[in-house]
Amino acid sequence: MRNVYTATVKTAFIKAATAARAQGKSWGVALKAAKKAGYRGGFQGIAVIIRKGTGVKRGRKPGKAGVSSIDEMVDTWVRERVGETLEKVVEVLKAARG
Repeated sequence: MRNVYTATVKTAFIKAATAARAQGKSWGVALKAAKKAGYRGGFQGIAVIIRKGTGVKRGRKPGKAGVSSIDEMVDTWVRERVGETLEKVVEVLKAARG
């Protein structure tokens, strides 16, 4: 069931929770503060409400997908594999040559 709050109650619990987070308190403490101010939901709900209200976004920023680090990782892996294969080919050729 979805909780519907009046503007004053919503403002009150958002202020209480954001104040707790601004002081470096945990999300659990922020949830308790919000519940004292009239919030009736759970942890995930208050986290979503606060993040939407403050504009805080989670995840990677666009353009920072780590492409260069992925490219480097693949390049290193390919070099290792190709190097191992070439060493084996050289050994086989030397053995065949006698």
